[in-house]
Amino acid sequence: MKNLSSQDSCEEKSFFEKLKTDKKYSAKVQLIGYGIVILILVVYLNLVNMGNVSTSNNSILNGTGSSNQVDENKNASLESSNLLKKIDDNYRYDVRVKLGKKNGEEEEESQVHYLGKSYGNQLEITKEDSNGSNLYYKVDDRYYVLNEENLDFIGEEVIYDLLKGEFIELDGIQKLLNKAVLDHVTDYSSGKKEYVYHLKVKDIIVSYQKEDEVLLYIVQENNALTIKIDYTNLLHVMDGAIDSCEVESTYTEIGKIEEFSVLKQEENTSVE
Repeated sequence: MKNLSSQDSCEEKSFFEKLKTDKKYSAKVQLIGYGIVILILVVYLNLVNMGNVSTSNNSILNGTGSSNQVDENKNASLESSNLLKKIDDNYRYDVRVKLGKKNGEEEEESQVHYLGKSYGNQLEITKEDSNGSNLYYKVDDRYYVLNEENLDFIGEEVIYDLLKGEFIELDGIQKLLNKAVLDHVTDYSSGKKEYVYHLKVKDIIVSYQKEDEVLLYIVQENNALTIKIDYTNLLHVMDGAIDSCEVESTYTEIGKIEEFSVLKQEENTSVE
């Protein structure tokens, strides 16, 4: 035993002495050491990746992972879409538009407020802005203004001069939502639901190929619906002077609006 211990000591001594005195030997040992460390690291990363892939695949097969999430998003998207269809022709609305636009080196913010009601193919529109308040009507796709006792045709741009009607009226918003992708849904204990949609600008403007998005927020609570849309990225492409644009619409008394008539029967006949 004494001789064996002496021999081991000599071997250890000769190894460390060789490591200190022989530069080539030292470099070789260091290279082997680095190789072992790299090999261990590669094996570890491969094991981690394999575990992630296995977990993901199992979740999809069991219907508890990303596949289930996709189904939930589809169902939530369908639910919010059906809710919009439900209020399509019978509701009271309140819409506020804010638009910031550069005028030289300064930015000017303009605001306009629309409110009214809808029944069937008829829409009552009260417009409030810095110029005062005016009442308009829409029947099918035509707009009217009441002058004394007569209804006269009026251009859409008179009513929607700050922002086009397609970005304000409900049917236009529905078309945008049909192109949008549901990001997530938040359920609250109070029964409130919040849906968040993302819409690529390039899905509206085909010639635009960047990844900018329009964000749409829908809040459903107490038989009322609020839709908030940030149009900034879309409108900035159309007009570089536009720095911001937000539209907030609230729909209430859904399905409770009593029938009203904008045009008399003979007027309806004359404009057809």
